[in-house]
Amino acid sequence: MYTISEIASAINAQQNGVQDKSANFQLLTDSRNLTNADESIFIALKTKYNNGHRFIPELIDKGVNIFIVDKEFDIEPFHEICFLKVENTLLALQRIATFHRNHFTIPVIGITGSNGKTIVKEWLAQLLKDDFNICANPKSYNSQIGVPLSIWQLNKDHTLGIFEAGISTVDEMENLSNIIQANIGILTHLGTAHNEGFDSPEQKLIEKLKLFNNCERVYTEYNTSVVSLLDEKAYTFGYNEPKANLNIIERKVRQSITEIKCIYNESTISFSIPFSDEASIENACLCCLVCLSLGKFKAEKFFGLKTISMRMELKKGIHSCILVNDSYSNDINALSNALSFLKQQSIHSKATVILSDIEGSGLPSLILYKQVKSLLLDKNVKRIIGIGPEYMASKEIFEADFEADFYINTKAFLDDFYTLKFHEENILIKGARKFEFEKIVKKLEQENHGTVLEINLSAALKNLYAIKNKMPKDIKVMAMVKAFAYGSGSYEIAKLLQNKVDYLAVAYIDEGIALRQSGINTPIMVMNSDIDSIEQLLEYNLEPVVFSNDFLNQFLFLETKSILKIHIEIDTGMHRLGYLENEIDSLNEIISSNRNIKIASIFSHLSGSDEAKFDEFTKLQISSFNKIANKIENSIGYSTTKHISNTAAALRFEQNDLDMVRLGIGLYGIDPSKLFDNLLEPVFTLKTHISQIKIINANESIGYSRKSISTTERKIAVLALGYADGLNRALSNGTGGFYINNQFAPIAGNICMDMCMVDVSNIECNTGDEAILFGKDYPIDRVADQLNTIPYEILTSISQRVKRIYVSE
Repeated sequence: MYTISEIASAINAQQNGVQDKSANFQLLTDSRNLTNADESIFIALKTKYNNGHRFIPELIDKGVNIFIVDKEFDIEPFHEICFLKVENTLLALQRIATFHRNHFTIPVIGITGSNGKTIVKEWLAQLLKDDFNICANPKSYNSQIGVPLSIWQLNKDHTLGIFEAGISTVDEMENLSNIIQANIGILTHLGTAHNEGFDSPEQKLIEKLKLFNNCERVYTEYNTSVVSLLDEKAYTFGYNEPKANLNIIERKVRQSITEIKCIYNESTISFSIPFSDEASIENACLCCLVCLSLGKFKAEKFFGLKTISMRMELKKGIHSCILVNDSYSNDINALSNALSFLKQQSIHSKATVILSDIEGSGLPSLILYKQVKSLLLDKNVKRIIGIGPEYMASKEIFEADFEADFYINTKAFLDDFYTLKFHEENILIKGARKFEFEKIVKKLEQENHGTVLEINLSAALKNLYAIKNKMPKDIKVMAMVKAFAYGSGSYEIAKLLQNKVDYLAVAYIDEGIALRQSGINTPIMVMNSDIDSIEQLLEYNLEPVVFSNDFLNQFLFLETKSILKIHIEIDTGMHRLGYLENEIDSLNEIISSNRNIKIASIFSHLSGSDEAKFDEFTKLQISSFNKIANKIENSIGYSTTKHISNTAAALRFEQNDLDMVRLGIGLYGIDPSKLFDNLLEPVFTLKTHISQIKIINANESIGYSRKSISTTERKIAVLALGYADGLNRALSNGTGGFYINNQFAPIAGNICMDMCMVDVSNIECNTGDEAILFGKDYPIDRVADQLNTIPYEILTSISQRVKRIYVSE
C-alpha cells in the first residue's frame, strides 16, 4: 500500500487537491477497464490516435478521484479531485512501476527477442508453477505501457517474476530494463520483426541486449555473434553443438509429438513435447535449459505443455448467441479486456460470463471476487456462471446482483448444461486451462462443417491506422462495408470501426438497416436505394446516393419535415452511375428549391488510380471533379464533404481540395497498388481440414469426369471445402492448391460441391490437419493470379455457409 504523496514523490509530480490517502491502488490507462473507482489512479496517456485526458470527466462521474495528467491540463473545472501534474504521463507510469519494483528482491526473468517471447514466458509459468508463486505479464503486455502495468501486479506473496519486453525501435529498451530489473535473461529467436525501426539487424540485437545489463546469466540458442556480445553471461542450447551448455543430439517427430534427446553436464536427458513445428521445438529447448539451470527440470511436465492462444475468438453460438472465447489468461486485467471486447462486439442486450476461478492473484478471495463483481456490474453483465471451488465459496457476493449459477468443476456444469437456457446472449467464456473450457465452447458453438473464414479484427484495426498514418492529418475516412464487408461480416467490421471512421458505406438499404438495428450509429451512406425505401431511409437515418434527376425528383414528393441527407455521385469518366457535367445546372435548381434535401457529400470514382499508366487520366478526373463540386457548392451556398480517392489514390495524388477518402480492400490487408511496403497485415484466412487420406494406385482416376489420372502411386487428402463454399472450380486439376504443414498441395481432379482432393504424396500429414487456401503467410493475390481475377471477387464469393470466426489479438 502506498500513499498518494509517496507516488507523487516517485514521479516528481505537482500534487493538486485535498486528498492524501493510502491504498492498494490500481493503475488505469484504459477507461473501459475500470473496476474499483475509489482505489484507481487514472494515467491520462497521449498516443498517436488518442488522448486520455478527454476521458477524465466520464471517469469522475464514475467515482475516480485521482488522476495523473500533463502539467498543461486545466484542472479548474474539477473540485475535490486529486491531480498529479507531470511533464510526461507515460514516463510517470514507468516511474511508478520502477518505484514499486524497487521494493522486491525476488529473482526476475527478463525475456526479449523477435519471436517466441510470450510462448516461452507462458510455458515457463506452466513448468515452474509448482515451485514458485509467479507474477508475469498478462498476455503479451510487453510494450512501454504493458510492462509497467505488469510490474505493478507484483505483491509480497510472489517468489518469481517472468516479464517479457518488446521494442520496435532504438532507445526503447533502457526504459523497460530499468522497470523490470531482470537478474536472469532469456533471448528468444531473432527474426525480422520490427527491422524497419533499426538501421541494421546488429543495431536491433544490441538494443535488445540492454535488457540484460544486470543479469548474471542469459539463456539463448548458440550463435557465435550473440555469444561474443554476451561473453560470460551466455548460457546456450544448440543442435549437435558441443560448445552449447545443452546439446540437442536427437529429435524424432511422430505425428504431432517430438521426442528430444540432449546432453547436459555430461548426462543424457530425454523429454517429449506435444508439438512438431520448429518454433515450438526451439522454444521448448530454451525452456528446458532454464529449468535444468534452476534445478527444476521435470520431463513429464514438458509433455503437458499447452498451446498458447494469444487472441480472442468471436463465434456464432447456439440459439442466436454470440460467443467470445478467451481462455488465454485468467487474471483480473485480462478479464477486463475480454469484457471490453465482448461489449464492443455485442449484438444482444444480455451479457453472460462463464468464468473459472482466478488463480495466482495474491489477493484474498473476498477482495478478489468483489473486484470481479464490480467489474461485471460496470460492464452491464446480467448473468454469471462461476466454475471452481472459489466461486462456490464466494457465490453470495454475486447472487443478489446477477442471474447466477455456480459449479464445483467443468464436468458438473456440462452435466447440467441442458437445464441451462442460452438464447440471444453475448457470452464470454474465460477460464484457466486446467478447467478445460474448450469443452464448454464446443457445446455452445454453432455446428459447422469444419471450414472457416478467420477474420483478424486486430489486423484490420492496424491496417486502418497504418493507412491513416500516411494520410493528411485532418482528412476524413469512409469505410466500405458493402458486400458483407468483402465477405468478412458487415456488422462485426462496422462495430470495430465505429468511432474510428467518419462514415460507413453499404451497397443496399437492408444492409444499412441491419447495422442500425445492431446498434451502429456512425453515419451510413447507401450506394443503391429506391423510392420505395424513402420512409426507411428516414426512420433509420440512412443517407442515399443520388446519381440522376429522375431519381432525385422522386424525393420531392416526400411529405415530411425531416431533412434527408443525400450524396451526389458525379461521373468523371468511369461511365457507370453519376451526373455528367452538362446535368449539373438542372441538379442545382432542384436542390436550391427544396429545403428538405441537404447534400452531405459530393463524390466520384476513379477508373485507374492504382496504375501509373493511367495517371494522366486520373488527374483529369480529379480536376473535372473539383470543378463540378465547386460549381454545386457555389450554387447551394454551403460546403459539403468532397471525396474521389480510394486508398491508392489517397497515397499517390494530392488531396488539397478534398475532405475524405474511401477505404475498401486496403482495410483488409490487400494492397493491389503495392504502395504500403508490407505495412498492411492480411485480415482473412480461409482454411479447412483433412477429412480422409488414401493411397491411389497408378492408372486410377480422381474426382468427377476422371480429369486426373494417376501415372504413379499417389497419396491423396480429401478436404471439406468445395465450390458451394466459394472454391472456384477453375482451380481444379493443379491450377490451385492448399498449404498443409507449410507445404503446397495441388488440387487433384475436379473440385466437387462440398469437398476437393489434394495431392499430399510428399507431405507428412494426418486426418484433421489444417489446410489453408490463403492467409497471412499465403497471399490471396496468388489465388487471384491463378484465376486471372482480383481478390475482391474471391472474397465476395465465399459462401455464407462458411463459418466466420473473428479473432482479436
